[in-house]
Amino acid sequence: MKEMLKEAQARQQLAGHHQNGFWPQVRIFAEGLAYPTHMEWTLQERLLVSERNRGRILDITEGGKAENAIVIAENLQGPASIIPTEKGLFVAETWGGRVTFIDLKNGSHKGHANDLRWPYSLTTAQLGGTERIFVSELVAPLFGQLTDITEGGGREKHTPYVTEIPYMSPVFYQEPGAREYDSRPQVMMGCESAPWTKRLADGSLILEANFVIFKVPEGGGRFADILSDEKNAIARGLRFTGGMTQHPVNGLIYAVDPPAGTVFVVDPEKPGDYRHVPPVVQGLNWPSCVRFGPDGKEMFVCSFSSGVIYLVRNFYA
Repeated sequence: MKEMLKEAQARQQLAGHHQNGFWPQVRIFAEGLAYPTHMEWTLQERLLVSERNRGRILDITEGGKAENAIVIAENLQGPASIIPTEKGLFVAETWGGRVTFIDLKNGSHKGHANDLRWPYSLTTAQLGGTERIFVSELVAPLFGQLTDITEGGGREKHTPYVTEIPYMSPVFYQEPGAREYDSRPQVMMGCESAPWTKRLADGSLILEANFVIFKVPEGGGRFADILSDEKNAIARGLRFTGGMTQHPVNGLIYAVDPPAGTVFVVDPEKPGDYRHVPPVVQGLNWPSCVRFGPDGKEMFVCSFSSGVIYLVRNFYA
């Protein structure tokens, strides 16, 4: 019983619940955005945000109203995930079906990878001594895919890396008179349910899909085969999960649950079922992405429905 109590207390502390008067502080950092879906820090510590419905990338480092922000790029077709580099930005144009490179010195746009199917989440990883670029796609009505687009070009140069990722989740129910629960699939649709991918500090690649966060073994593979190995699963029992990131100091993974309006946290070193673990932050309006300031003390969270970026302080870190 004592061990169970200690575990419960540890989980409450991890989730940022009341510990010596400890509660998160939330305020509006930026407003007036048109469907902000993704944020990223540049190497120069500038905070960029993609406005999907205005087709723009903004520098929102100073906060305030979107009309006063610096426009980094415009005339994009549904910009979602972005990857800043020393020379410019890779941008996933969801509606345009491509990943574009934007040169920040002269503002030029160059197509990097074309013929993509609803590209959404971008990330990189070091594999075999080479920096690889990956993007998530909606390749069929009920299935997603993580695709290697390092070589750029058209469909013939794209390499499937994680395949057959289902856009459906199990809903548990109990037949009348039965003692055990069974499950039936619930289908999720829309690009917000596309797989989210992120590179951790140790260089490993993780994916969020089908209500689970898991490590991708080198070489990738089929979703079902990867999840059949328990050591690949980081967190199970999740709800609708959106953008995620790793805290720069404590190494924990933070992710948003858009319908619940929360930010939750999982420990990559302690795999398990996070179904009943309380959130770190709640009361947000359809959050879509979470990022941290360079020192990890400030949390920034997009809300695509409210068109704002929240600034959160005093969260558990």
